[in-house]
Amino acid sequence: MTNFESHSNRQQKLRKWIRDLNFFPSIPPTTDPYQLKTQRISTRLFIVTFISSLVILLLYTSLATVTEVATVPTPTLDQYNDLYDKYSETLSCPCSQISIPNKQLMTINYTLHQVCSSSFISNDWIDQYEQFSLNSQYFFFDFRYMITFTFESLATLCKLIRQTISSGLTRFYTGQYVTTDVTSMKVFETQMTVLFDQFKSSLVARFLSSLHIIRNITQANFLVTTLPLNGYLVASYSDMGYATYTMHIGACACAEQATCTIPAAIVGTYAQPLYFIDGVSIGCYMLEGLLQSSFKCFYDQACVQQVFTYFNPDYPINITLLNASAVSRFPINTTIGELLNEFMVERWTVLPEFANYFNECRPEKCTYIEKTKHNLIYIITTVIGLVGGLATALKLIIPVAVKLVRRKKTQKNARKDHTREAIRVLFKKYARKSLHFIWHLNFFPSIPPTTDPYQLKTQRISTRLFIVTFISSLVVLLLYTSLATVTEVATVPTPTLDQYNDLYDKYSETLSCPCSQISVSNERLMNVSYTIHQICSSSFVSPLWIEYLHEVSAQSNWDTQYISTFTFQTLASLCELASATIANSIVEFYNNQYVAAEVGTFKQFQAQTANLFDEFRLSTIADFLTSLRVIQDTTQSNFWLSLFQSNARLPFLNGTSDIILIPTGYGGCSCIQQSSCSAPAPVISYTDGSIIYVAPGIYAGCYMLEALLQSNFQCFYDQACIREFLTYLYSDYPINITLLNASAVSRFPINSTVGQLLDELMVEQWIMLPEFANYFNECRPEKCTYIEKTRHAPIYIITTVISLVGGLVTALKLIVPFVVKLVRRRKTQTSTERGTSGCSIRVLYSDYMPKLLWFIWHLNVFPSIPPTTDPYQLKTQRISTRLFIVTFISSLVILLLYTSLATVTEVATVPTPTLDQYNDLYDKYSGTLSCPCSQISIPNKQLMTINYTLHQVCSSSFVFNQWIDYLLYSREDDFLYRLDFRVIGTHIFQTLASLCELVNETIVNSVTEFYNNKYATMEVASFDVFQKQTDTLFDQFRLSTIADFLSSLRIVRDTSQINGLLSALETNGVLQLPADGQMVTVEFVSYNGCRCVNSPECVEPVSINNGITADPIFVVPGMFRGCQIIEALLQSNLACFYDEFCLKELMLHINSSLSVNVTRMNASAVSRFAVNNTVGELLDELLAEDWTMVPEFANYFNECRPVECTYSHETRNDFIYIVTALIGTIGGLITALKLIIPTLVHLIRYIYKKRTQINPQSVSVANKGQNHLQDIEVADVFY
Repeated sequence: MTNFESHSNRQQKLRKWIRDLNFFPSIPPTTDPYQLKTQRISTRLFIVTFISSLVILLLYTSLATVTEVATVPTPTLDQYNDLYDKYSETLSCPCSQISIPNKQLMTINYTLHQVCSSSFISNDWIDQYEQFSLNSQYFFFDFRYMITFTFESLATLCKLIRQTISSGLTRFYTGQYVTTDVTSMKVFETQMTVLFDQFKSSLVARFLSSLHIIRNITQANFLVTTLPLNGYLVASYSDMGYATYTMHIGACACAEQATCTIPAAIVGTYAQPLYFIDGVSIGCYMLEGLLQSSFKCFYDQACVQQVFTYFNPDYPINITLLNASAVSRFPINTTIGELLNEFMVERWTVLPEFANYFNECRPEKCTYIEKTKHNLIYIITTVIGLVGGLATALKLIIPVAVKLVRRKKTQKNARKDHTREAIRVLFKKYARKSLHFIWHLNFFPSIPPTTDPYQLKTQRISTRLFIVTFISSLVVLLLYTSLATVTEVATVPTPTLDQYNDLYDKYSETLSCPCSQISVSNERLMNVSYTIHQICSSSFVSPLWIEYLHEVSAQSNWDTQYISTFTFQTLASLCELASATIANSIVEFYNNQYVAAEVGTFKQFQAQTANLFDEFRLSTIADFLTSLRVIQDTTQSNFWLSLFQSNARLPFLNGTSDIILIPTGYGGCSCIQQSSCSAPAPVISYTDGSIIYVAPGIYAGCYMLEALLQSNFQCFYDQACIREFLTYLYSDYPINITLLNASAVSRFPINSTVGQLLDELMVEQWIMLPEFANYFNECRPEKCTYIEKTRHAPIYIITTVISLVGGLVTALKLIVPFVVKLVRRRKTQTSTERGTSGCSIRVLYSDYMPKLLWFIWHLNVFPSIPPTTDPYQLKTQRISTRLFIVTFISSLVILLLYTSLATVTEVATVPTPTLDQYNDLYDKYSGTLSCPCSQISIPNKQLMTINYTLHQVCSSSFVFNQWIDYLLYSREDDFLYRLDFRVIGTHIFQTLASLCELVNETIVNSVTEFYNNKYATMEVASFDVFQKQTDTLFDQFRLSTIADFLSSLRIVRDTSQINGLLSALETNGVLQLPADGQMVTVEFVSYNGCRCVNSPECVEPVSINNGITADPIFVVPGMFRGCQIIEALLQSNLACFYDEFCLKELMLHINSSLSVNVTRMNASAVSRFAVNNTVGELLDELLAEDWTMVPEFANYFNECRPVECTYSHETRNDFIYIVTALIGTIGGLITALKLIIPTLVHLIRYIYKKRTQINPQSVSVANKGQNHLQDIEVADVFY
């Protein structure tokens, strides 16, 4: 045979095989051409449908996307950036270091206005022209007299700004930024910008607020300056001593407002202006004039040259002018006040340090969710799982469909005949056929078909049990798959507020809407308004009323007729100050940014805005009162002299130039002991000096502010009372005044003092309206995602059912016949078993083992139809059977192991967990545990307990009244030197006691404010995170408390120096009456060559002096006296008061008329301070020996009250899943193996046979049998 013929023959065989291919042979095989064609059509349709479905399934499974969680351990910054670019929405990189100092996050630099680095504020420049300031021939408003004071004040202001910024930066840098996950660079930079803006605005606002308070209180108390700018004292030869004259600048009186100014000028001999200095002003106080000066002249060479021709024409001017061409955001005519509104800063530079932040955060891993294709194993198992069900379904459907389509024409004719029969006959006929079909239905026919009634019955019972079991299982599976709930992630692009609210109502627990604008100003979050007490909008603070009171003449400085003007003027000032403080604080608060990565719920928003508002309100009040208290205490400590002579009188001694201080007293209380001394203000008779009327509620005191704080205005609610009050004013013209309304709704009783009103910043009511709609619109979420529970989709249900049908059918086909056969054993078998029951095990073994071996040897799951007797084909079928069984069991074992050992992630929920349960869950599932709080806003008081211990000096004998009185009563000797320790010692220890009290009050108020602030937490933080967060909160609180106090104190000290306030103790200036005039002048004091006019920090050791010669008798170790009591105290140490011998010697020299028992301080006590630490060094730590903070995690957890805790954990597949997975795979696996293995075995054996077969052309027909035997022997070896 030629190759062509052989090839043609093979093609014919292939075509015949394809034509005759039949997957649906009847049993026994039919020879009916119609049925054969029907079976072959069904086969071809099955193949086409099966392959098409398989291709579609394969494509769908291969192309479908799934989400997977991937992990990158210890990522670098480059890796993080790359991951963020790809997976920004799902990337999560938990920080190993969650608390990071702000210093690591950004670098802040600044450049001050050039005036603060110019030559004009240098010591050389100031010293060069000091001689002119000391020249008494110039008028005090002559620029030649004022030049040194002007530029010294400017230098002090610049220094104050630098110190304030420096301390602010130090405090800011020590603050902690808490972050649990790495923040993206975009969010990080935004947050850093927000942090810096908040720092800057807060720093500026606090400074300006303190400065505004200082200016107002200085004016209210009408303090005397060493330069007679706001007024002066003139000798009056009467009981009044010295009369007060206030300065008038044009129509502006310094007694009425401090902002009166005139242009600085070179003044001639007769006080006529010779040349005005462009951009320089002189005011009632040096600071007021400075704030309204621009120093424009000092940018201009011609102007400077002209000015200094009036100083010394022969003296060369070697000075660098201010540069008008320099790049600046301020024009040259900008005043210092306007510069100060920007903190005199030309430029701020902020450099976010994302790399530092990332390195400090040190994420141990990054996880992200990525969309990917199914892996090969999943595709194969899915396809295998569906193959069995698909094949089974098609085998059931296709033959029926083909038969239905290919009905015979005879059947059609029969149908026509049937239509002529009666319905009853047809029904009976089809009913009989149906019953016969059901009765004889057999899914388990033997091959070849049996005629044994027992076997037939067994097969039919198996068929019925199979149908019932299959349908029941299918129904259960269908119901389970249809009713089971699954979670799906849904997305709503660019949602509106209504859509968001609707989504939140339905999916509040899983809704997530990331903001496109993560930083929103507080102004968009809420609307803050307030109502001031009615006194501040009443007629009694109006200019008309105050002007009316100005026209009233008075008998004395503490007469109601005199102080009423200043009482109501100060009240108006306080009202304006309170309103300005609140308004400025609101502006600052509005400018702060609220950072939110995604839209919070309305409930969360309300809680957070309420927290923000409460913090704003409490901090505004606390800051104001702290500043006010610092001013009050430093005023009393330095004993600044009031032009009203309300705290000290200067009686005139006729015939001498000496001026002796006499402290004022009120109701037995001396102003030298405390500033709060006060008494009801009387009206004094002009005739005999007796008290003829006492104004109800109005008090006179050491300082106007102190008196006003103790006053109330109950009288001004009552028509009769105010009518009587007006009667004693003796005014020349009537006034129509509106009473305060006693019926108005108020939280203050009508007899509330001004101090009580001021404790609430004069505010009747605060109103805060959250603006959630504004916030949502600013946030502008680009999308909202949420997880919803839903039923499985129909496609999923169909594919699941199909995937399980094949395995279920296969399993039932294996199990059901075996069970039925096992149950229906023949009685003969039972009898035989009974008969053999007494046999030995060996006999039974020898009887059944051959049968078992024969069964195994002849087992054939691939019989041909009709059954073959060809030994070669039988052997091929048995080899296929054994390979099938081995492959099937191996695959099943592998699948079982894989399914059993594979880990899956499950989400579990624990309702209303206790703290112990939470701790246990956190120990096991810390990475995925989430416990949302039902109370998301928790007062700091519930988070921690703060305690502190002050330095022992604050509880020692030396701050008690007994010791201070002991020093006070050592002054009975009239010849004591004015700077003797026995004179100023009282004030030194009063100041020390005041500092202790002020510090303690500051800490208590700060702790109270801090406790009232709220900690917003969305879910329970772990104990470690909680501890770090509370540590951070506490450190920030402690540092800010210290910094705010020191900043307030520094501003008060420096502004006192700028204004040149005069101490009534004459420590910085001595009052003198020149022989040729009546106007009191001031001679500046020096200490060790340091002049108080140049620096307030000039000091020398304090001593007990000889009363006549003023020579020192005993120098108090470590203690100093100086220009200002407080400055001297800050440079002093208390070493002497730790030493028994030093203390005894000091008390021996004091020689007080009182006796006192004092206990020295304990030098052996445990302390972080040395005994020779200065008071200033102690004050830098707020006099606190120790701070303790105890985190209260249990309280925090109980306040949070989590409704539930959810966590995800890896676990093994459960038993039901394993069983369903196996069942789903069995059908497809069997179908695939049944298709592959017989074909593969047949192909291998065919190839092998061809290779071992002898060429048929060279052998005789007689040898064919022998060759066949050889083939069988070789095949046996292969087998």
